[in-house]
Amino acid sequence: MKIQPTCLGLTLLALAACSSGKPQADLPPLVPVQGQVTRASKPVTNGLLRFRLEPESPESRDWVISAEIQPDGTFEIQTVHSLSQKRAKGAPTGTYKVTYTSSGDQTQGARLELLTLPQTVTIQSELKNLQVILPPKKS
Repeated sequence: MKIQPTCLGLTLLALAACSSGKPQADLPPLVPVQGQVTRASKPVTNGLLRFRLEPESPESRDWVISAEIQPDGTFEIQTVHSLSQKRAKGAPTGTYKVTYTSSGDQTQGARLELLTLPQTVTIQSELKNLQVILPPKKS
């Protein structure tokens, strides 16, 4: 029987992904987090916030902790486990580096903005009014 190299490679890749030596983890305990993003005291009307635990642990590398910014500048964090795709509102407790990505319409000439905030955010319990303040845009 002849095995095609492409099929063998895909099979080995699938097996490696499924057998990492540890069971797929569930989401960690989460606390609700809501807030608002502003710049120059005005709500930021679009974009995405990404929260990365500091220091990062092996298990936290599997979590995508993010929030979509609504037109009024508000957001609510959700956590997704990248392997199991389980998702829930909230974030694990800890200290985070925060990255903002704009979602402007590039077809209309808007430039994509990617900005990692210099300050960290600490989440220890439920937050209903986390304020994320972006620095002024550079001209």
